[in-house]
Amino acid sequence: MNELTVKFDKKISLKEFDKQIPKLVENFPSKISLLIKVRIKMDCIFATFKENPNKNATERWEWDLQERFNDRVVL
Repeated sequence: MNELTVKFDKKISLKEFDKQIPKLVENFPSKISLLIKVRIKMDCIFATFKENPNKNATERWEWDLQERFNDRVVL
């Protein structure tokens, strides 16, 4: 699998979101590092999983977070 994008309801709890991430990571080979891009929109949250382009990454997964409200990007 090259890339996986999952759409979550905006009302998902942080605890439930944290439970889902490891399950989704299991869809990829254990020897590769993943980049998880999280985009928070007005009505939902998208999480995209793909191979981490940072070949020096030491962790199994790395986060890229971005929140968008009223066409403004908040980092």
